Amino acid sequence: MNVKEKKNSTFRSLTISIVSMFISAILLVGTTYAWWTSSATTGTNIIKSGNFNISMQFSPTGADGTYTDISNGSSQLFLVSDRWEPGTVITRYIKIVNTSDMEIDTVLSIQKSDISGDLLEGLTISVDGGAFEPLADKFVGSDFTQIGTATIPGTGPDKEHIFNIAIKLDDTWHGTGGTVQFFLKTLATKAGT
Repeated sequence: MNVKEKKNSTFRSLTISIVSMFISAILLVGTTYAWWTSSATTGTNIIKSGNFNISMQFSPTGADGTYTDISNGSSQLFLVSDRWEPGTVITRYIKIVNTSDMEIDTVLSIQKSDISGDLLEGLTISVDGGAFEPLADKFVGSDFTQIGTATIPGTGPDKEHIFNIAIKLDDTWHGTGGTVQFFLKTLATKAGT
């Protein structure tokens, strides 16, 4: 064997050795990676929004009376035929029904629509048995003013809250009369937000 052949043989052996070591290192790293990793896949996931809806109803006769849906704004709680004279108290029951599938916080608010004469000076309002307060104090600017709040569950039998609203014409009022028109509105949000 001459020197040139010996050199080629050494080079070939060295190349085969290096390639073999490289392949062995890759296999070793791949095997080690497989030992220390794992994976799992879930099934199809569905995200669905909650149902969020309320209705507003009223009864002129009492908390256990027959309720009429007033959600669309078509009904009047206090009628022109109601006879208002000093000492008159008229109570209406507003039922907020949670038709959602989640717990809600609801706010009952009042907003003036039209006022004529001096009748407003003699009117007071009470919500849920609270003290009577001047109705005029609830008509701040042209915005709705909060007069009651409730948290209503989204499941189970207690998916409603009844606000009792009493309006009284003061015993000592001796004004000339007039009219007071107002709106009630309820706003519902997800409980705790």
